Amino acid sequence: DDGADNHFHAHRWVLEGRADVPVGSAEEALRLIAQGDGCKRKAATAMNERSSRAHALFILSLVQTDVDTGVERTTRLFLADLGGSEKLTKSQAADDFKSHVVTIGGEEVSRLTWAEYYAHRGRLQESLNINVGLFCLQRCIESLLKREAAGTDGQSVHVPFGDSKLTLLLKDAFSGGA
Repeated sequence: DDGADNHFHAHRWVLEGRADVPVGSAEEALRLIAQGDGCKRKAATAMNERSSRAHALFILSLVQTDVDTGVERTTRLFLADLGGSEKLTKSQAADDFKSHVVTIGGEEVSRLTWAEYYAHRGRLQESLNINVGLFCLQRCIESLLKREAAGTDGQSVHVPFGDSKLTLLLKDAFSGGA
């Protein structure tokens, strides 16, 4: 299938904060990486006080033109800053749900507001999304290794790039297009 079409759909679905920016030097590229890092959502968990709450991708496309033939060649470098996998019990991301209503001696003392409830639910969903993306990435890498081990019969091994937005975005990086 055509990876470019899937790549387009993936950008349309997921890339909050996406920017296509032409750069003229390594310094400009490094400045963009620092700017992107500053925009990433981070929050404290019980496991990490500056936990990334999402994955971040920096894709550098270098376009070269042969002056003699006019043939254009594009090379892409994928840099991925993956959010870390966290066990929900260790990160305590789900613990706030357990304390939705606090009672002492059978009398209700406090209750989470709906805003607090949805904020906690959002943190839990972020953890789940990070873990799902990493699991799908693991499955793709394992499938690619099986494909390579199978040699000429390897084309029959399915690589599940479409199982997550992260793996769909990284498809070209793992399929020889980078």
